[in-house]
Amino acid sequence: EPRDLDKTPDGSWVVADTTLGLLFVIAADGSSVERMSVPLNDVSTVTSDASHVFVGGADGVVRIGWPDGPTEVIDERSVDGLHVANGILWGTNTEWGVFEVNGSRRLEIPGLRRAGRMAGNNPLLVADPLLGNVWAVDMDAIE
Repeated sequence: EPRDLDKTPDGSWVVADTTLGLLFVIAADGSSVERMSVPLNDVSTVTSDASHVFVGGADGVVRIGWPDGPTEVIDERSVDGLHVANGILWGTNTEWGVFEVNGSRRLEIPGLRRAGRMAGNNPLLVADPLLGNVWAVDMDAIE
């Protein structure tokens, strides 16, 4: 079951497949599709920055140096969504809401019931699947 996808630093696409618990890497020109395993039981979300791909799920978050670098666990908190905004990797889950992966910052969003997927840089958009709303967070106000 494909759950999330993101474009990698080299232009390939990575698809997180929850059912198979792995990633599919699609070449930028569409010429090949490769399977990639990660040390997570539940692969549900993926995002990237200029040099890494981040994969998350119930077991936490791993960072992969892209395209051939090491894979390492960087946070053991479960995540439903991952997104890089203003150079910071943010995660979402029911316990922490929106939080800095491998950090202690949390975004206080009044009225948010369940943080889901995220998009954008400034504002950071946070979907709330329970309320059916999208919240906009001014990232300039984040210290």
